[in-house]
Amino acid sequence: MLISLAPGVYELTARTAYGESSGMFTLSMKPHDMPDVELRNEGAIMPGEPLNGWYSGEPLNYQLEVTESSLVTLEMRSADFDTFIEISGQGVAASDDDGAGGTDSRLQEPLLPGTYTVSARGFSATGSGLFELSLEMEPTDIPPDL
Repeated sequence: MLISLAPGVYELTARTAYGESSGMFTLSMKPHDMPDVELRNEGAIMPGEPLNGWYSGEPLNYQLEVTESSLVTLEMRSADFDTFIEISGQGVAASDDDGAGGTDSRLQEPLLPGTYTVSARGFSATGSGLFELSLEMEPTDIPPDL
């Protein structure tokens, strides 16, 4: 299993799935070169300002403020894990797994003015690593529901 971890001290427990067997095992580690980027694992997301975050098994939540009716496009890309993106708020709940191709996510939704939560995570809780999250907003007319 390949897991990317942020720098730090970790405790590892090795055991079998059912606790009834024993034997030798091999554990190996290798450094992962980190690009020189600022990591943002929370806060506001702004159009035209891609951000980089570090996913390690728990969803990362960002706030999106929509000031006028807009077609919102969110993209999440990672070379380390299978991405999954969600948006919720104002009666909207939408998600995407592979809309940007391969294991990258792309979500496009027409949104009314309001505050929304963008959740960035992996498709599986076992993935981890660096990702880029971007937002584009295009003002658009959204017809009222009948």
